[in-house]
Amino acid sequence: MGEIREELEMLKNKEQATIFIVHMDHSLAFHVFTTANEIGMTGKGYAWILTDAITSSLNSTHYSTLRSMQGFLGVKTFVPKTIKLDNFTIRWRKKFLEENPNLIQYYPNPDVFGLWAYDSTWALAMAAESNFISGKTIMESLLIVSFQGLSGKFSFGQSKSQPPYYQSQDLQIVNVIGDGDISTVGYWTPKMNLTGEFNRNVTLRPIIWPGYSIQQPTGWIPFNPTNRLKIGVPMLTRDKSYMANSLMSNHSIVAYCLKIFEVAANKLPYNITYDFLYFEGAYDDLILSVYRRKYDAAVGDITILANRSSFVDFSLPFTEAGIAMIVPVRDDSVDHGWFFIKPLSLNLWITSFSFFVFLGFVVWILEHQNSSEDFRRGPILHQIATSLWFSFSIMVFAQGFIFLKILF
Repeated sequence: MGEIREELEMLKNKEQATIFIVHMDHSLAFHVFTTANEIGMTGKGYAWILTDAITSSLNSTHYSTLRSMQGFLGVKTFVPKTIKLDNFTIRWRKKFLEENPNLIQYYPNPDVFGLWAYDSTWALAMAAESNFISGKTIMESLLIVSFQGLSGKFSFGQSKSQPPYYQSQDLQIVNVIGDGDISTVGYWTPKMNLTGEFNRNVTLRPIIWPGYSIQQPTGWIPFNPTNRLKIGVPMLTRDKSYMANSLMSNHSIVAYCLKIFEVAANKLPYNITYDFLYFEGAYDDLILSVYRRKYDAAVGDITILANRSSFVDFSLPFTEAGIAMIVPVRDDSVDHGWFFIKPLSLNLWITSFSFFVFLGFVVWILEHQNSSEDFRRGPILHQIATSLWFSFSIMVFAQGFIFLKILF
């Protein structure tokens, strides 16, 4: 039982869990409940919800164990009370106490599993009788057996394709009040869902939670400020200088993911205290450190992978998935009216000017040999200007002349 105490203390102190859904063997479960009561996990603010396997055994549980289960909520198969069931319960209890006189302090009642076993015995006897009369096999006879048993309508199905079942789909919700008292909160049926009374659509009865409280547990307990959460932050070697410049006096880190964490923590209905701790190593090692409880959580650009999800739980992504490119923004003082010349480099300008001069020189040579007056006579500056003008007109206006010639 020492292992049970260690696990419960871990859940109380480390995990700070307050709501438990218990599904286990009833004999082991009662040891868990007794230990939980000893370490203060069955008081106000806690909630314990029991499945059918445990709830169906409450009627046969000693009152000392039930006292440690005050406020527990359970669900079990509903067995309607009948005169036949009451008579059977009286005979069964008398027989049980005769065979177990040392358990006289108990007030035992047959649970639903015992009633199913009793009805199954009757079903087998009826099938054997039918087999003797009709000559059918036991299996064929069992498939057609249907009767009103102690547990309600009892049937194994009408064909081999239909699996065997106990025809009882109604559930009963019970509440352990205290001192061994068990109260019915309501019922669930396929037709009416949750209701306060069987086959009547009324509200559920009030629930008495652990600590004799009528307030529904919130799911958490006041956070102990002395237990500061240790949040692991991945830091690669090349990021040391950046992360070092991101420190603030309150031990938080100015980074996008951490700011998201801080905002989310402030949205919680209770206050938590935490410290960001650097982790130098691979991301998988950080995941394993959280799994081994070296850190309480991890915050950062951690990719969600299938193998990592088997060790820890991830929050939902808060950024859209996809590929993006980050480029620096530069304030350019160039006038946008002359922005079209920015792609032209200096080498291109020099090359264009050289061709401009070369083309003018070629025009001067050709026209000078043809005895053109503009290129043979006059000052040398006039000849140079005329040559450059021809060069300019060829590059700028020649296409326009061809275009006009095509149009007209």
